[in-house]
Amino acid sequence: SFSGLLNALDGVVATEERIVFMTTNHFRRLPRALIRPGRVDLNIFVGLATPIQLKRMFLRFFPEQEALADQFQVLCADEGLSMAELQGFFMFFKDQPEACVANVGPWLEARRQAVEDPERPEQRKQQEQPQQEVSLAEGATASETIAPTQDAEQITSNAESASPSSAAA
Repeated sequence: SFSGLLNALDGVVATEERIVFMTTNHFRRLPRALIRPGRVDLNIFVGLATPIQLKRMFLRFFPEQEALADQFQVLCADEGLSMAELQGFFMFFKDQPEACVANVGPWLEARRQAVEDPERPEQRKQQEQPQQEVSLAEGATASETIAPTQDAEQITSNAESASPSSAAA
């Protein structure tokens, strides 16, 4: 139940020294009681992959492949890919960077068609709101936060407006 979830987070049955990650694609639809300051100390917007993230992710999977990474970055520009989509695609080509770049075009085309398919309206709704929020529960700390530069001020202001213990996070 909802009250059981709230109690597990910071109620009678809550435990000390833990980190809870909550993710959602619809942050604004969450009940205010669930995400109030003190219960959730940090909200982080995780948007779509930026051009530099496209390249860095490619190089993480295929080190020392700078030329192919640049080509991949150009091919995927303005496609609105999430980091999870990229990782899933790279997993098909674990040790084959050339095959990865050779197959990205057909993969992107199939992805575009799936989004445009009128038989699948649920995918269109997901593409309209590709954002994801990650929240840390009370008492949590974050050792590393990766977010687009434009959201850094928002993250800082959220952290500062939370409880005093969250300012250290």
